[in-house]
Amino acid sequence: MELDALSDAEICNFIFKPGFSTTDTVSEISGRGVGMDVVRSNIVSIGGTVELASTSSRGTTFVIRIPLTLAIMSALIVDAAGMRFAIPQFSIVELARTGDTAGHPVETINGAAVLHLRDELLPLLDFGAQLDLREADWLDVNASGRTAVIMQAGTKRFGILVDAASRTEEIVVKPVSRLLRQIDVFSGSTILGDGSVIMIVDPGALAGAVGHIDGLDEGASYAEPVAQDDNRMALLLFRAGSQGLKALPLSLVTRLEDVLVESIEVCDGQDVVQYRGSLLPLVRLDEDRSASHGATLPVVVFTDGARAAGLVVDEIVDIVEEPLAIDLHADGAGIAGMAIVRDHAVEIVDVGHYLAPFFDQRDARDGRGAAAPTRILLVDDGQFFRDMLVPLLRGSGYDVTPVSSAREALALKDAGERFDVVVSDIDMPGMDGLALARTIRADSEWSTIPLIGLSSQPSPRLAETGRLAGFDAFVGKFDRRSLMQVLGSWREDREDAA
Repeated sequence: MELDALSDAEICNFIFKPGFSTTDTVSEISGRGVGMDVVRSNIVSIGGTVELASTSSRGTTFVIRIPLTLAIMSALIVDAAGMRFAIPQFSIVELARTGDTAGHPVETINGAAVLHLRDELLPLLDFGAQLDLREADWLDVNASGRTAVIMQAGTKRFGILVDAASRTEEIVVKPVSRLLRQIDVFSGSTILGDGSVIMIVDPGALAGAVGHIDGLDEGASYAEPVAQDDNRMALLLFRAGSQGLKALPLSLVTRLEDVLVESIEVCDGQDVVQYRGSLLPLVRLDEDRSASHGATLPVVVFTDGARAAGLVVDEIVDIVEEPLAIDLHADGAGIAGMAIVRDHAVEIVDVGHYLAPFFDQRDARDGRGAAAPTRILLVDDGQFFRDMLVPLLRGSGYDVTPVSSAREALALKDAGERFDVVVSDIDMPGMDGLALARTIRADSEWSTIPLIGLSSQPSPRLAETGRLAGFDAFVGKFDRRSLMQVLGSWREDREDAA
């Protein structure tokens, strides 16, 4: 019989066949649920996998893997004008009830609404009215009372009126649809647990919409900055080679995999494993190979275009989002610095130290060394970001000159240095990246050099501001893939022209 020839795994996978059911009879509620074929197709559509293992009388295990390239953030879900929206938690200072009875009355000054909050006057927006979903009625706000979400973007503190604030959720951020990109108050979208799609509010765009209110004291509309987690970073915590914790930026990670020890092979002195139809080279943080036959090893997978490599670790501990203060005086090879994460001392791993030798080898085989390498000027005031990006860029075959300020970059320009690309942080003390871009575009020698802007909090509004200043492209500070794609495209154009 055909059934006798099937393995247990093949029989279990019948659950993913369209129309398959384990019930013997059909009732009025049959077909009401979502089939497992739909579940698997949705997981596969985002680059994930789902596996099933079942043992009679003991239970069934589903293993679902999804890519880590989808950003996850904490957000407050609010209601406004009969619709729901998500506000990033990092931009929220507090919630306040408006109205005379609540002690937080709303007034209008020169036609603009302001909220009395303790000793401050804060600019106020009716979020529903801002989206043209209703008319703003400030008299009703004072009479009936509404919820004001007090937000801060940079040094600017303001409030937005919503009908209700329901709950806080961890949401998966998806890009804004092409049809909605002209609405700059949204930075993305997400799908809630009930299947509904809601928009994610862009705090920076709302801050710009508030504008300047004549007659307000400067300290009222631009309050002293509250403690902001500007250095918050999503980190992958793991152990490898020692009992201490290690971490690396989650944005650099493509996937987490478990690899059987016996599936690891050695080719030309390099540990590799068959992975998604190709060979994945493995890099170990230590040389301990004592894992027993049948054991699995956690592997952190990194990709760069069509290239990929895996970092073998001992244990994946957690994924956290924490303010990151780097101690830059780390002497150990492969360690970018030290930080305190969740009250523990953690080593921040320099991924480029481990992966650069492999990519250098690949670049040589690809023949890229025949042409002069693309010269990149990297401008960033953060030592940590320079330490993270420089090895990755050099490992991909670029000649990188890092500097810590716009003034240093301009000094190289005045000295007659030439570069093929300038990659600059936007947010820097003194002369920022926007001013640097304008200066470069005004210079006859450097005016045609491609400029890439970096920001830890990218938004469509900031990207447009960067474009007007002279930047050709704009990517997130931790969006390594987008940066490498832009650089790779320009390098190919340069090599074709040569």
